[in-house]
Amino acid sequence: MARIEDLRQLSISIPADGKYQIGIKSHKVVDAARLKPKFAFDYISDRGTLFCFNATHLGRKNYLGLINGLKAASKLTFKELESSRTYHFHAIDFNDVTIRKSDFYKAISGDYSDDDYIIPYQIKVFKEERVIGFLYNGTFYLVMFDSGHKAYERKDSRKSRTKKK
Repeated sequence: MARIEDLRQLSISIPADGKYQIGIKSHKVVDAARLKPKFAFDYISDRGTLFCFNATHLGRKNYLGLINGLKAASKLTFKELESSRTYHFHAIDFNDVTIRKSDFYKAISGDYSDDDYIIPYQIKVFKEERVIGFLYNGTFYLVMFDSGHKAYERKDSRKSRTKKK
């Protein structure tokens, strides 16, 4: 069955060009479980801050690791990515992480409203490098590059380190 046919059977609205448009609800992994991911860069953050794709601490090794990691991930289905310990692919709960929900939304649209129309996910692409983005129409839209797994540092682990000091 074709990718578009899978999504149509789920009654998912798809724009004529198939691309994500701001304000449309993103998809859950279950909606695309049998599909192999495509990766898109339409909404990458390039503000030069810590989690942006043009952050000053990123270099050749980071980008080669990113491309090779995405290449390997594209050979699996979303369901396989989700069940693989290698990729640590899962939804992000902003209550459990250091990254702010408003920063994620601002990276996508330059604005923030408290409307939860996007479900953010992370994928480990190599070593401690992750990409944070969202899923729409079988495409994973990259938004942030988390070099060193800093964005997804759990708040409870920070509290325990603070108490030890």
